[in-house]
Amino acid sequence: MRSSLNRILYKKLKIKDFVSSVILFLLVCIILPKPAIGVGNSAPVVRDIVIRGNEYFPADKIKDQMSIKINRWYNFLKKRRFYGWKLRQDQDAIEFFYNNHGFLDAQVQTTQIVQDKNNAIVFVDILEGVQTKLISAAVKGGKKEFEKKTGKFIRELKLDSPLNPAKLEEVAFHIKT
Repeated sequence: MRSSLNRILYKKLKIKDFVSSVILFLLVCIILPKPAIGVGNSAPVVRDIVIRGNEYFPADKIKDQMSIKINRWYNFLKKRRFYGWKLRQDQDAIEFFYNNHGFLDAQVQTTQIVQDKNNAIVFVDILEGVQTKLISAAVKGGKKEFEKKTGKFIRELKLDSPLNPAKLEEVAFHIKT
């Protein structure tokens, strides 16, 4: 009884905190002054993103994983600028994407070339490695109830498909608990 009451109170507080955070964020965005166009913008504009070494996924699918985007003509009010921290974040996102599709040893290298003070080209070099597929999965031993319970979770793993380590960890967690 008490634990269910605690869960309900936690959910209400969580929702309340989320709503207040959103309101605070919106107020800060509205109140803070925005710099004039071309003033104080030292980060170069992204002119192109070049994906190299990808064989399994098309370049557009990989670019969808990135937060850095190419600046287009219709972005004249808000330029898409290059930031190093975003590039590191994108590198992790692409590696995570490849890992979740069975490429457990995928390596991603990102570099940028600043053409001049205002323009940059981003290069993403990918070494995919070998795709790992799940052929079979089973848990043996123990009581029949345990085998029945674990069988339900094991069936959630898709056989003859790329191994998703996150899904495998989720199944292992459910079996342990």
